[in-house]
Amino acid sequence: MSYNKFHMKLNVKLFLGFLFGSLVLVYILSMVSYKDFSNILKKQLLTEKKQEALVQKDTTEQFLKNLESEVVNLSNIDKKRDYLGVADPTAKENEREEMTTLITTYLKERGIYKSVAIMDNYGQEFVNINWDENDLPIDTPVSRLKSKQNTYIFQNTKDLNEGEIFVALTIDKPEEGASGQRAILTNSTPIFNVNGERKGVLILSVFADSMLKGTSYNQAQQTDETENNEEETDNIMLANKDGYYLHNPDQNKEWNLFSKDSRTLYDDYPEVKPFVGESASGEIYNKNTESYLIFYPIKPYSERVKKIYNGPSEQTADEAYPFIFNNGEDVFWIQASLIEGSEISNKVNILFFKTLTLILLTLMFFIIGMMMFLQRAVIEPIGKIINGADRIKKGNLDYRLSLGNRKDEFGDLANEFNSMSAVLKRYKETMEQKIEERTSDLDKFRKSVEKNRECMIISDVKGVVLYTNEALERVTGYGRSEVINREASIKELWGGTIEPGKYDNIWKTVRDGKQPFLGKIKNKNSNGEQYTALLSITPMVDKEGNILYFFSILSDLKGIEG
Repeated sequence: MSYNKFHMKLNVKLFLGFLFGSLVLVYILSMVSYKDFSNILKKQLLTEKKQEALVQKDTTEQFLKNLESEVVNLSNIDKKRDYLGVADPTAKENEREEMTTLITTYLKERGIYKSVAIMDNYGQEFVNINWDENDLPIDTPVSRLKSKQNTYIFQNTKDLNEGEIFVALTIDKPEEGASGQRAILTNSTPIFNVNGERKGVLILSVFADSMLKGTSYNQAQQTDETENNEEETDNIMLANKDGYYLHNPDQNKEWNLFSKDSRTLYDDYPEVKPFVGESASGEIYNKNTESYLIFYPIKPYSERVKKIYNGPSEQTADEAYPFIFNNGEDVFWIQASLIEGSEISNKVNILFFKTLTLILLTLMFFIIGMMMFLQRAVIEPIGKIINGADRIKKGNLDYRLSLGNRKDEFGDLANEFNSMSAVLKRYKETMEQKIEERTSDLDKFRKSVEKNRECMIISDVKGVVLYTNEALERVTGYGRSEVINREASIKELWGGTIEPGKYDNIWKTVRDGKQPFLGKIKNKNSNGEQYTALLSITPMVDKEGNILYFFSILSDLKGIEG
């Protein structure tokens, strides 16, 4: 039977099996109502969204607290070297390069910061590293380093004590011709050397929306996680305590901080403001859109923060106000998650939830039925075939495979299997007979060679003796052990009476010319007695004419010559 017929039969069985399973699945799904699960699903989804929002809120707070630690850690890098106190220009440049390398390495491990700047006590920049459009840290050349003495960040940071922090929210102005702007969150702290001497200021800036990316968001993860982070924050809004959006899925509202026409969270959701004033979280339901707004106050700062500034960079440093730590109760950011009504009440989601449960039950019965079917129709026959093949492999060519009176491909396979074993048996018997005949012939030939009166020698292409018969000792007096694996042309082996020129002529004929040699030689046996012999050497070559070995016959002429 042809392969196509085999294949067709197998496809029919698989089709009928899956058709049976599909019909059962559709029947069960059509009989089960999913309406009763609607309310359960809404509550479950809302609970999950609340938990996600709470986790995101904790992540944001942890991010801001870690940002405090980061700026302090950066200010303490290599304090012993007092790099801001070097006066010699060459040494100062070396220190700058060293600090640039240290900070660049530090930033690459984090991958979320917009810039890091170090300046001395007079506001002159010493190091300024920014991220370019390819997310690579770029060191600002010395010629472009500026004085920041009159900036509000420097003025509010320079007189702080060691480990104290100034926090500022500003705007990253787009370059000329570009559109859009992004909020920048800046943490700055004074730099002290190991002797406690004030040496300058360190400023660490990060885009405000990075708060939503988490504390473990580093450069190595950025490429793989950016898409996931964007999906996770699609319904999250982040605003400052005045309601201005730092992040909003509606980009028309995003990053328009402090402009007169900016729309705030309180404009969109007035109900939120009373909760924020009381530092409370909440949940608001909009009947018109059937949506929920879940919001949490962000209380991020520790007692290390001494001043906070929420104005744009054009304003003066006097706008900054002192911050008195209030056991983490002060609200500076608001995180809100919008859950659309369609997301909660959509019938597709409900159907998916119940379909998943029903599929699990249906697959259980489907798999049981299919396994019973496959066990009988496929697995058992295959097991018998494997067992039969193993018996054939072990030499039992009398074995015959029996799968019952099957009319499918397995029945055809069993017939072919038995035909194959019968053929193998006949072939084996024929080969054994031939081998026995050939062995008998070879044995006769071997005995004839061994007992032959003539001395027969086989040597390799270098003349090393590989075999000789019993006549060797009678003719030359040398035993086999004295000749095997030794060159046939060495003087010590054959008495040494053959002239060297004659040896050369023999080898030239058989090895170089690949022609047989036949000639009379005189030599001495092991007892020193001279004998005369007829020597025949024939080179044996392959199809390409390469010499495989030499076959030599040495005939003792004693008693033959008249």
